[in-house]
Amino acid sequence: IGNMKGRHGPGLGSPKMSSGFMVQLSKLEYILLKAQEVEEDVLESLQALLQTNGILRSLLNILEAQWKMNMEGKFVDLYKLQGALEVVNVTALICQGNEANLRFVSS
Repeated sequence: IGNMKGRHGPGLGSPKMSSGFMVQLSKLEYILLKAQEVEEDVLESLQALLQTNGILRSLLNILEAQWKMNMEGKFVDLYKLQGALEVVNVTALICQGNEANLRFVSS
């Protein structure tokens, strides 16, 4: 995700994200959902790893770009912003039940 973010740079604020990036987000969401089903310790370890490796920060940067380009001061239909919606879903899974990640996101 970090590499994809670097390659697409300002394009991450566009309403339509690249299919390669969306595939990576979908895979990450799937892994997080499966980790949640297996055992609580697995999800906690994965959440910590994603925060440590900068994935959470990258997702927040993408959300910020999406907000500034597409949502700030506008009425929008999130159905048209599938990329932003997927980033929100993955970010929520990374933060679910993890106090350290919630604090990071809120700061």
